[in-house]
Amino acid sequence: MANKTYTIRAFTLNQDGDAMARIIDEGDEQFGRICICSDMLPGEEAQVSIANLESRMPIAESLTRTVTSLNRIEPFCPVYEQCGGCTMQHIEAAAGAELKQQQLSDCLTRIGGMPAEQLEKIMHPIVNPDPEKTTGYRNHMQYQIHRDDQTGRLAFGLYAEKSHRTVLMSRCAIAHPVADIIKDEVEKFINEPGTRGIRERLSRHTRLIVRIGTRTSQALYRLLIPLPKNKNNLMTFPVLDQKIRARLQKDAPTFMFCTKEIVEKIGNQEYFVSPESFFQVNTEQAEKLYNIALDLFNALPDDGPKTILDIYCGTGSIGLHLSDSASRLIGIESHPKAIEDARRNAVHNNVNNAEFHIGRAEYFDFSKLDCAPDVVILDPPRKGCDSKLLTRLAEIAPPHIIYISCDPATLARDLSRLTAQGYRAEYVQAVDMFSWTLHVETVVLMSRDM
Repeated sequence: MANKTYTIRAFTLNQDGDAMARIIDEGDEQFGRICICSDMLPGEEAQVSIANLESRMPIAESLTRTVTSLNRIEPFCPVYEQCGGCTMQHIEAAAGAELKQQQLSDCLTRIGGMPAEQLEKIMHPIVNPDPEKTTGYRNHMQYQIHRDDQTGRLAFGLYAEKSHRTVLMSRCAIAHPVADIIKDEVEKFINEPGTRGIRERLSRHTRLIVRIGTRTSQALYRLLIPLPKNKNNLMTFPVLDQKIRARLQKDAPTFMFCTKEIVEKIGNQEYFVSPESFFQVNTEQAEKLYNIALDLFNALPDDGPKTILDIYCGTGSIGLHLSDSASRLIGIESHPKAIEDARRNAVHNNVNNAEFHIGRAEYFDFSKLDCAPDVVILDPPRKGCDSKLLTRLAEIAPPHIIYISCDPATLARDLSRLTAQGYRAEYVQAVDMFSWTLHVETVVLMSRDM
């Protein structure tokens, strides 16, 4: 029996870029039911088939779009429909930014429990990239390997949407152009007749990592082969290094090829970036993000020198960006290599008031810091802060928290917990770090009721 056809109207997008839509067939027992449908925009209507109505959130398959949004545009990437790297090339940029702002607002009110009237007073317009910088911005690419079963030829591409199938492309529109140049040279090298031994060492899980210093004109690569126990084999080849140098000299002569690490610059500071280090993928927008945090810090009540406790500090870039305005900077990070880089970055930038400690924040002995922080910076991974850490923050009771988040849902959850501990949100600012996707960074200032 064929699936019944329904009419749906989309009202928003989720983080995957799929539409959240309602069934609008009046009189039908499913009227008002919410479902998910790909390739729809808010306001659009479509005739759909729904095979899994017993699911809590059924998936609709669009058959015919009957109402088209004025914000719909033609994607500029030829493999957009297959690739999972971008999810919003079919929507006009300004409308996309408005959707990100709306998604953040919805999460803070629905998940975080923040009253809409309060949020309206403290939420500022999203910070968008310059129009000419919405492509070619990614300074970090991880390409997935693909082996042609018929020819045996290896190539690198990006994962298809919602799968581990690799989509090949000659150029990625959001990658820095030098990253694709390096990808081309790696592909040529590993497919040469004399590199069969290398090809045999590359597993189906191999990735090509490319890092670009967009402001320092530096570049590096690694072939990464995952090993057991969460370890990786990072491979380079001197012959390939020479080929990449020659290609850059020809097609990107201002760029220098690096073998160990690159340096990237934000503001007046430089940061070492190794192949597997975390660093914001959009340098231009990262500087805007860091400056918002700096402005918030500088605008705090002037009641004397302030100590910053930077939790999840990584390689220290955010804290170091604020260090000139602080009396003391203390960073905590669980990854030893990141702390090593943070210490090097402090020395390299002549920051003398910084110290960095290795440890998981939720178990760290804050009593050994011999001071009470005035401001805590939280920049957790996408899953947000560990609940144990938020409980311990209540014990430290810093007057102010600057929370930087890459996920509106986990941000909202954590802000709700902090609010229950006596904090109030005073400033919310979204920053569009990832053009043509629904991902967004957010900076929030919270202060404690004294």
